[in-house]
Amino acid sequence: MLQQPPLATIPVNKSPRRELSHGTKHQLQGRSFAGQTATEIATAEAILHETVHNVLHRAEHNNNVDNNRQTGRPKKITPRAKTLIVY
Repeated sequence: MLQQPPLATIPVNKSPRRELSHGTKHQLQGRSFAGQTATEIATAEAILHETVHNVLHRAEHNNNVDNNRQTGRPKKITPRAKTLIVY
C-alpha cells in the first residue's frame, strides 16, 4: 500500500507553556515602575517581550497581576459525598 505524505508539517520546536510565578510578575512590574521598557525587561529576564507586555498591560488595567482561575471540567463528586467514601 502506498503511504501518503502528511498534509502539513508538525512543528517540533514548540515549547510547553508555563505560568509565571507571582514573584516574577511583581518583579516585572517593579522594573516597569523603575523606568525600563518591556523590551529591556524581557531581555534582562529572558522572557518573551509579548509576555512582559501582557503582564504589564493586565497590571495597568486590572490593578493586579494574579493568574486567572483555571477553568476546566467540574468535579463529579461533591466534597460531602467524598467524606462518605471509605478507603
